[in-house]
Amino acid sequence: MSNVTTSELTCSPTKGRATGGMTWLERVRAVGWDVTEFGCWEWRGTRLPNGRARIGRTNPDGVQNKYPYRITYEAVYGPIPEGLYAAHTCHNSNCVNPDHIEPSSQKRNLNMPPAARYTAGEIAVLDKARRALADANFPYFDREDIRLLLKIVDER
Repeated sequence: MSNVTTSELTCSPTKGRATGGMTWLERVRAVGWDVTEFGCWEWRGTRLPNGRARIGRTNPDGVQNKYPYRITYEAVYGPIPEGLYAAHTCHNSNCVNPDHIEPSSQKRNLNMPPAARYTAGEIAVLDKARRALADANFPYFDREDIRLLLKIVDER
């Protein structure tokens, strides 16, 4: 069962430091996140080379790493069933919003369409493009948006 609701899951207003003696959830809250206009909670902490959010701590057995999005999901919704993975429905691997995570099989997660593997910046630009196509009054793209959009198209 869950300990908190999504609305009760708060973090430090600025990036903090996780210290010894904290629970995993307290560590995630201490490091914190920034809320994007798309509802993602962008992790402020360390990221793996593949861009995925992570948090670690040293204990007598060595360094232990966990995924902060899994910690927030489990705090709100309970454990992810054995054999399933934490999949980002927002396709942003730095998002720790438990409402953007769902249990998923590895096969389903790995077979997500290429569009599901964009970075947070690419997702933001693509979302702007979608809104621009739907609304003729939507603000124009700036040069950086166009550069990133062209890069996305070229690489896919």
